[in-house]
Amino acid sequence: FFWNVRMMWQVGKVGGRQHHCRKCGQVVCDKCSNYRTSYPAMGYEYPVRVCQECYQSVQQESLTPLAFLADAKHSVHHLALDERRKQLLSVGKDSCIKIWDVSCMLQQ
Repeated sequence: FFWNVRMMWQVGKVGGRQHHCRKCGQVVCDKCSNYRTSYPAMGYEYPVRVCQECYQSVQQESLTPLAFLADAKHSVHHLALDERRKQLLSVGKDSCIKIWDVSCMLQQ
């Protein structure tokens, strides 16, 4: 899952690896941040890189998994964004299809 879908979609680079906090988008390289946490509200059911400030705020939020799959992480093969419905469809190389609610990122 990508924090800035709209920008990535516009520049045609959806799916590129990003070195940023997965919650706020601040640039945080792997060497600069030892902070990792799951963040189910954004679709991260497994530990991902976050900045120190977000790490502290996520620890106060609910970390209860929202996925119904045993492993929510998958290699994305295809993405489709429906801005009207504010949903992102991802299809993994394992043929797993997921529909993501991206309404909080597409607010205008």
